[in-house]
Amino acid sequence: VRADSCNGKDPVCLIVDDSDFPKTGKKIERIGRIFSHVTHKSILGFKALFLCRTDGKTQTVLDFSLHGEEGSRAERPFGMTREQRGKQYRRERDETEAVQERIEEYTQSKIQKAIDMVRRAIKEGIRFDYLLSDSWFTCTDIVRFIKSRHVRCHFLGMIKMAKTKYRFKGKMKSARELVKLLQSRKEIRYSRRLRCYYGQAEVELSGIKVKLFFCRRTRNGDWTGLMTTNTKLNKSFSYLPCQSQI
Repeated sequence: VRADSCNGKDPVCLIVDDSDFPKTGKKIERIGRIFSHVTHKSILGFKALFLCRTDGKTQTVLDFSLHGEEGSRAERPFGMTREQRGKQYRRERDETEAVQERIEEYTQSKIQKAIDMVRRAIKEGIRFDYLLSDSWFTCTDIVRFIKSRHVRCHFLGMIKMAKTKYRFKGKMKSARELVKLLQSRKEIRYSRRLRCYYGQAEVELSGIKVKLFFCRRTRNGDWTGLMTTNTKLNKSFSYLPCQSQI
């Protein structure tokens, strides 16, 4: 950690994110096919899940895990045929070996593993202001987990402009419906500093109070959504720590 960041005023953030880990060998132990959101097609490899700490000057990887995607076809688990699976490297291991933990992680939910990583980081004394994530990890389980921590921390992540419903003034609204409502109330503003149109709304997600921010660069551009458990956060501040994740 850089010396000039130890007493800095910038927020300390944890970032949870997954990435493709492409491979070429079909005989690698537990290798399978995954869906790449980069190429938008199935590739051979693993999904690598990372937890990082950043203060704006120093970034450190705290934890990682490798995962597979079992898929929906029972006859081809993890996208591999029986013949391909039979040729993969195998080795008998004792359950007490450290690698056994990695084997168990392979089929574990990435959401649950992300929660376990943050829990372990807190237990090891890592303190942070925000947990940042993209829209894939923004869900009720992670939001509820962060809200229940005894240390002072908040969640800040992207949201999908999809069908998820939020309670706003007693009515259930999707993100797109909330944007239309803010537009009808003339509560969409333009920020010269951030050079974007934005709006905000305090809502509830499964009974949890959160704040949503919506922004777009141009008048006719697509809306992007952010969610935070810090309902006192303003738009300008929320945009800055999340720039590293957008």
